[in-house]
Amino acid sequence: MQTAINHIAAACAAAGIKQAIICPGSRNAPLTMAFARHPEIECYSVVDERSAAFIALGMAQQQQFPVALVCTSGSAVVNFYPAIVEAFYQRIPLMVITADRPPELIDQWDGQTMHQNGVFGRHIKASYTLPDSYDTPDIFSQITLKAFDDSINDLQGPVHINVPLREPLYAAINDNFEYPVIDFKSIQSQPLVEGVEALVTAFSSAKKILVFNGAGKRDDVLNTTFKTINNKAVILSDVVSNRHSAGNVQYWDFLLSKKEDAIVDELKPDVLITTGTSTVSKNLKLFLRKNKPKYHFHISPTGEIADPFQTQPHLVQGNIAQVLRGLNWDEKGTDYWQLWNIWDKRIESLNTNYFAQAQFCEFSAVKNILSHLPQQSQLQLANSMSVRWANLLGVKKELAAVHSNRGVSGIDGCTSTAVGAAVAIPQEIVTLITGDVAFFYDSNALWNKFAPANLRIIVLNNSGGGIFRLIDGPGQMPELGEFLETQHTRNARLLCEDMGVEYYKAESFEQLEAELKNFYQPANKPKVLEVFTDGETNTKIFKEYKNLIHGLEKI
Repeated sequence: MQTAINHIAAACAAAGIKQAIICPGSRNAPLTMAFARHPEIECYSVVDERSAAFIALGMAQQQQFPVALVCTSGSAVVNFYPAIVEAFYQRIPLMVITADRPPELIDQWDGQTMHQNGVFGRHIKASYTLPDSYDTPDIFSQITLKAFDDSINDLQGPVHINVPLREPLYAAINDNFEYPVIDFKSIQSQPLVEGVEALVTAFSSAKKILVFNGAGKRDDVLNTTFKTINNKAVILSDVVSNRHSAGNVQYWDFLLSKKEDAIVDELKPDVLITTGTSTVSKNLKLFLRKNKPKYHFHISPTGEIADPFQTQPHLVQGNIAQVLRGLNWDEKGTDYWQLWNIWDKRIESLNTNYFAQAQFCEFSAVKNILSHLPQQSQLQLANSMSVRWANLLGVKKELAAVHSNRGVSGIDGCTSTAVGAAVAIPQEIVTLITGDVAFFYDSNALWNKFAPANLRIIVLNNSGGGIFRLIDGPGQMPELGEFLETQHTRNARLLCEDMGVEYYKAESFEQLEAELKNFYQPANKPKVLEVFTDGETNTKIFKEYKNLIHGLEKI
């Protein structure tokens, strides 16, 4: 049996996989030995399967290449599910390899046994169950390589290999492991360029061109291409688009919260061009759904398309930078961009005055934190308010990358994903801005001996899920405190002490400014900075600020 299982690890190595996250267990012992003893694969042990899967996701997110993820049978498998779904919708490749009981033991009251074949349903790119006999080891490597190709071609994503394992599981424990030499060349799909003609025709007569970049991966060539467009179009970039250096309107999310008909009519585009996938901004969705452009073109290298703005987009399949460079931008004026820019400068001026005398709250604290992020560092944003604050306020163009689990937008693995990202790029500082509930929910992310020293975590502690006070509806519910906010009195100090993490706290601007100076100094362990604010004060101040935005007039 072990010879066949070794073919799985050997095939992963032949495909170029360098890291594996292994969750301790007994049924997966042959898989553990195969990966842990392979000289070309670095293995990490993570006890909590949910956290392990998000750590693997964070690593693969940075490398844009699969990481192997291995666990034992039973409930361990379904603990991978939250990260599998997130990887599926973020288009992050993962090789998920699960140990299983032999088929004759399923539904026979055997321990740690469940239906694992196809367990991830529609949230996996491909799913395979290997043979439960081991006489033809080549089949194990062939299927593994097929799964690898599935994970990286076209729309990238997770794949699942289920491995029935028979006892004895430890027969090879003292063996000298040998791995087959596998010659492998991935079958890469050829890129297409289609649908450009309609875009060129609509573009030629358009005077108001709006480009929106949704969630996506860093692409330096594309970002350089956007800079050549300058102000010939309005370029809006979602905070997790990794096009933050390309955007030419910073406070667009605040601006689109204004509802006056005259303003809306000015800002409405003739042609909308989109890239990437989803957006954090509800304001943008509402604006475009109500004020539909005449034409909407979505440029996608893989042909992926959706209709989040209800604008019936036309698909342009091809390299985004190549398609944009093929348009004649020289004929376009800057009048439309100037309209947006006037409003952007008004909000910038308001912010300068407002934050100079602002009361300490979560909103003003995040503004301060974002300004202190080191250049060419990475920012990870937890869901709920952390990612929304950053989208509203904007981030430094000099940041290397910005990521958030916006595939299904859960809080369950935000810290683990940041840990995985920091492990993958030890040469860069990785800062996670997270809420208190998200941080405590995923605290096992720090229960690893490899927790990286380049990781910085900023916890926004407002004693509960503060987002429910800031969005319409929940704030009026009498059940708000107990069932939505999940109010608490916890802090992270003792948790950090237990996990061997440096701990800092701030309850004022003065403390925050002082601690941030120390926070980014080199260290040999991760650091946590806990920022304490009052939830009711946060709500009051933010609503007052939004009223100031709504009262702005154009100069």
